[in-house]
Amino acid sequence: MSSTRPKKILITGATGFIGKYIVEQAIQQHFEVFIALRKTSNTQRINHLNYTEIYVDFNSEETINQALSDAPVFDTVIHNAGVTSCFFNEDYYRFNTEITKNLCAVLKTNQLLTGRFIYTSSLAALGPGSAVSLEDIVENMPENPITNYGKSKLLAEKEVINSGLSYLIIRPTAVFGQGTNDYKDLVSIVKKRMAIYTASPKQLLSFVHADDISTAIFLANKHSKENQIYNLSDGNEYTLASVYEIVALALKKELKLKFRIPKGIVYSVAYINQFLEKNFKIKNALNSIEKAKEITSINWRCSASKIKQEIGFKAKHTLEEIIH
Repeated sequence: MSSTRPKKILITGATGFIGKYIVEQAIQQHFEVFIALRKTSNTQRINHLNYTEIYVDFNSEETINQALSDAPVFDTVIHNAGVTSCFFNEDYYRFNTEITKNLCAVLKTNQLLTGRFIYTSSLAALGPGSAVSLEDIVENMPENPITNYGKSKLLAEKEVINSGLSYLIIRPTAVFGQGTNDYKDLVSIVKKRMAIYTASPKQLLSFVHADDISTAIFLANKHSKENQIYNLSDGNEYTLASVYEIVALALKKELKLKFRIPKGIVYSVAYINQFLEKNFKIKNALNSIEKAKEITSINWRCSASKIKQEIGFKAKHTLEEIIH
């Protein structure tokens, strides 16, 4: 009988929305799973899964090094931890860029990784596609992030690339799936038989389910060439108008009222919400001028042709599931 040991994998951000799917996929792939988390992390979403906890203070390279001093050598590391919304812009760079830099340094210096460092980035690191040509967003397009979140993710990518580790970078587009409330307002509006457009109804969009992200990560880890970057979507093309129609069809609702909010009003609301959040810590989805610029950009259509052609990735989930 074979005595081959299970491969060891370290996952950060395991308790988050996408993280749960990554842990589940790792277990299905027969990895011995270790998760790096803070002592204050809420593990409720993954408590039913089999893993070993490593408590890490991510504040500095020294504290990460101390936490991993007794850790085994890992075959794979998936760095999924990060923030998508912060009260202060500098926190994007602290939690997205600096932690990535420090984790890579500890793994490299202590030779704790024999395989790949996989980084879950974001399409925001590239920014929107051309509003003139309306060409798909591809991996080698000029980088033009328009938010501090996107800029921090791009800088984190560069830290990974320059770390000396073998790497794989995945850039998901807008993510849906169980565990996020990002589309709660959209579903609520459609239930009222309305379509409220915060951008042109012809705005180009793309989506991907969190479970398909985890599938793509492990598929690419197994089959892709070394040191690759992949944009990731479900491969379908959407407009803002078609998204409303898909959700309405899934909810069996007919849209009776459709209207667009003028761009000036979108920006005004964003400015007010930005003031409320910074001064009174009142959270809103449209919480900054940056966010207004992001949601009104005409072209967020992401091409998944590279990952499809090179490793045969195909999404399993459909956008209709956004209502769950």
